[in-house]
Amino acid sequence: KPQRWPKDPTKTANSYKQFLQFCKLAETELEKPNPSFKTIVVDGMNELQEVILRNIVATYTGRGVGERNYDDQPTQSDYGKMLRDGMKIFRKLFRLPCNVVYLAVATNRQYEDDKVIPQFIGKGTANEVMRLVSNVGYCYTVVNGEDVEYQVSFVDTPLHAGKDRLGLATKAYPNDFTKWGLR
Repeated sequence: KPQRWPKDPTKTANSYKQFLQFCKLAETELEKPNPSFKTIVVDGMNELQEVILRNIVATYTGRGVGERNYDDQPTQSDYGKMLRDGMKIFRKLFRLPCNVVYLAVATNRQYEDDKVIPQFIGKGTANEVMRLVSNVGYCYTVVNGEDVEYQVSFVDTPLHAGKDRLGLATKAYPNDFTKWGLR
């Protein structure tokens, strides 16, 4: 049965400290002989970046930050810290001995030859994330009359980014990570 964190569905993780706390809880649970989960789904990476950036703006005002034009407006150095803090959590989860599924919104294509990639704050974040993960899938909808199917493809095409180190790319899969045959 899927577990949610925080357990209360009316609550969300809304601070950087809560994400670090979750990483520690996951590490502790996975050290048990029979952990209560095999897969972590981070839904979504875009919101995680927003939470991290809000934390930085609220917390850091000292050296290197400079004068903020508005109390809630990030400075250039805040974006660098957001990337570093975000990648710290990303790597903590990545190193856990379980499957980790990261969900993110895709970019819109402005030109026909643009490739769709995950849309993150910061120019290098999408490439860094895609470099580290084993599989990058693109979710799409197939409409056959009144039937609608939600699919995921791990094949790299001119229209979307894909990456497959686990050998899943031979076909499209239902948009349900439990159907992908991951251990």
